[in-house]
Amino acid sequence: MRHIGSESKSASGRQLPYTGLTCGRTAAVWAYSRKGTAYAMKNAIITNRFMLRDFQSSDIDQFIAYQTDSAFSIFHHESELGESHARRVFHLFLDWQKPTPRRNHQFAISFLNDESSLIGSCGVRTDGCAPGDAVFGVELARPYWGRYRYAQEISEALISWAFDELKLSALVADTAFDNTAVARLAESAGFIRTHADDKQWWRLKHSTWAARCVNR
Repeated sequence: MRHIGSESKSASGRQLPYTGLTCGRTAAVWAYSRKGTAYAMKNAIITNRFMLRDFQSSDIDQFIAYQTDSAFSIFHHESELGESHARRVFHLFLDWQKPTPRRNHQFAISFLNDESSLIGSCGVRTDGCAPGDAVFGVELARPYWGRYRYAQEISEALISWAFDELKLSALVADTAFDNTAVARLAESAGFIRTHADDKQWWRLKHSTWAARCVNR
């Protein structure tokens, strides 16, 4: 899986790639699982197999390694390639943790049994969006594409968290035209195509997601 997501502007105004499903039950902490069971862990979203946590400075080498993999970057624009770009994006993710309240939530994806691992990134960003909307995205490092519904489990937990914790009305995302696997993931989560330009754009309403959860 490459990603489902969208672009966001850095502080300089430059476009950055959006590095982008069980209905988790709201808990007092950020914790969701495929079967709706909550686990207690502060500032992390927990699924059956994964932890979605804040990025740490020690993640930088793993982040740059998967970002600069030529297979991973197949859908990247030329301006989004290379180690220097990956390094800038990584430090931007760390900067997004500082404001209170946070407007952009970007999580490192780790295996639950290895918190130091980094197999991808996911996030929800409200900067530049209409009130109640946020940009949603998930990406996995190339070795984990198409493996055992990893992307689906992660996406479902993040969507549930976004609607429950951030009280959003809708999530928006984009996919590359050639990335049919990610388009199927978007559809399976309930996203609806809204329009297309140089990519496909999608929208998921909170009411749609809530109905899916009730019907499961």
